[in-house]
Amino acid sequence: MPRILPILFAISTALLLACSGADTLEDRPVADGQRLTVPIGDVNQATVIPPKGTKRLDLQTWVQQLGQDRLLLYRVHRAAAPEGGLQSAVDAALAELGKQGQGGVERDSTLQLGDLDARHIRATDLKASPPTSLWMVATEAEDGIYTALVLGQLDDVRKFEQQNMDFLTSLRILNAQGAPASRPQPADDLAPPDAPTPTGR
Repeated sequence: MPRILPILFAISTALLLACSGADTLEDRPVADGQRLTVPIGDVNQATVIPPKGTKRLDLQTWVQQLGQDRLLLYRVHRAAAPEGGLQSAVDAALAELGKQGQGGVERDSTLQLGDLDARHIRATDLKASPPTSLWMVATEAEDGIYTALVLGQLDDVRKFEQQNMDFLTSLRILNAQGAPASRPQPADDLAPPDAPTPTGR
């Protein structure tokens, strides 16, 4: 799944452009700083705290209007887990991004989202004018890869660093009972133990 970052860039940029008009956002619900459930899981549920004052575009997307045609977009996304898992998919995506000259990676680190390990990426699309920045955290649970992301003009994303990080690190993946979701188990851990080897022949 090496195209995970370009795909997220494309989806988010399209949403950013679609809601850039002020009239698009006038009647949208306004976030009050409380934790919300994002209905995107099959087995688990995602929750997140959108920045207070942002407007909800759809069930998994919020926007903050900063001026004429300038927005910060906040989104939670879920995708099927690729072969090899989260880490190899992100590694491949970053390698592809650099190879194609589409942008640069400012940060690549790990952090904890509740009980789950997550990858924190900050990438810049150098083809955009002005440059666009995508910050994201991605974690893997039993039913796929969950991603929280922030997209906007590079200067705007950097200006609201604390707000953006508060949103990204608020992502939690819970099971149906409301407990932290489990990490996906490696295939070897799911296989039954080998049967005893017959002896005496």
